[in-house]
Amino acid sequence: DFRGFDGPGQDQHARIRLSLEEAYQGVTRNLQLETTEIDAQGRVSRRPRTLKVRIPAGVDEGMRLRLAGEGERGARGAMPGDLYVVIHVREHEFFRRDDLGRHCAIPFSFSEAALGTVLQVPTLDGEQALTVPAGTQSGVAFRLKGRGVPAIDGRRRGDLYVTARLRTPTRLSDEQRQAFEDLSRLEGDEPEEPGLFDRVKNIFG
Repeated sequence: DFRGFDGPGQDQHARIRLSLEEAYQGVTRNLQLETTEIDAQGRVSRRPRTLKVRIPAGVDEGMRLRLAGEGERGARGAMPGDLYVVIHVREHEFFRRDDLGRHCAIPFSFSEAALGTVLQVPTLDGEQALTVPAGTQSGVAFRLKGRGVPAIDGRRRGDLYVTARLRTPTRLSDEQRQAFEDLSRLEGDEPEEPGLFDRVKNIFG
């Protein structure tokens, strides 16, 4: 019995799970809620309701959205409460998010590392060409400006960081094995680069 209760409605809480793509682009979801109603005589009833919620682009894991006035109704015309929606973003198999930046790793071969190449990098906006210069070492990160996550206010976007990972072949054909053996012999003829100790010794003479 809620007779005599004239206070504002209580806040409600809900959770929404999104894919990384949905968090990146923004999405509209229907929330199934249950609302408590109190009539003029103080009788309480509960009924289901569906609320359409617009999730803005750029939301992140654990972020909480406040929808003013979408909580429980107040008694006898009092102000309703608010609805708080907590966002959960599922992990992605390829991309990792860090604030507004996104990170991924792209494999490339020995020949591509030595000679240079152009890789097609998948992004959430489609593929992006990435020029990998000759002599690139494994672990080097390239920055694709503006290919990260948009800020919720829409005023800026983060960057995408692509790390080059050298792909070592596990099975070689006879032709490939011969090519690597030939390369190994050629590398043996190259003069060795001075080590750290030699460089320091040369500096201090």
